[in-house]
Amino acid sequence: MANIPTEADDGGRAERAALLTGLLRELVELVQRAGRPTWTQLERTVAGRRAVMRLDDVVLKLSAREAPLRVDIEVAAATARPHLASRACVLRALIAGRTVLDAALARGDIEVRGERRELLAMYRLVLALLADGALDPELRALWARFDAEWPADPPVPAAADERKHNPCPRFALQPQPQHARWVRAISPRVLLVRPVLDASSGVRS
Repeated sequence: MANIPTEADDGGRAERAALLTGLLRELVELVQRAGRPTWTQLERTVAGRRAVMRLDDVVLKLSAREAPLRVDIEVAAATARPHLASRACVLRALIAGRTVLDAALARGDIEVRGERRELLAMYRLVLALLADGALDPELRALWARFDAEWPADPPVPAAADERKHNPCPRFALQPQPQHARWVRAISPRVLLVRPVLDASSGVRS
């Protein structure tokens, strides 16, 4: 089970952490049940790995076990250094087709950290999930729950306030009716991101 904080005066962060934990678990279950190539890609990308993610002010630690794949999720310390960090407004723009993954990465609206090979694998996985989510009724329903229950303007960690770029920019692109088709068309080789690589990797960004 996820380790959900119980502090009464946390501005609703405990409830958001519980919501995000449940939605991530359900996402894994839906992708597995669908049996698409995306499930195989998810297994190859996350099995045996650990990562910290931050969405708005919620920080979660994910650990994926192998054979069979099982993803454990718990709340991490607010000061934990994330491998993936973004805002709900950016996620909403991606789902609605008002921006694309490459642009969000290039602008710094999505921050990533890790080894280059792992970042490329995660990039391809996210593209596949975006494409599947545009067509799969269950994935669309899952997204609708997030969109309805996650606050439109939740608190932001102090680090995000210090960034020079706007953490919730005005996205210029209009929603596209054939979202999945043009997401699939983006070449995985086009990765407009300069990852912050771990010192242990011996590779500079």
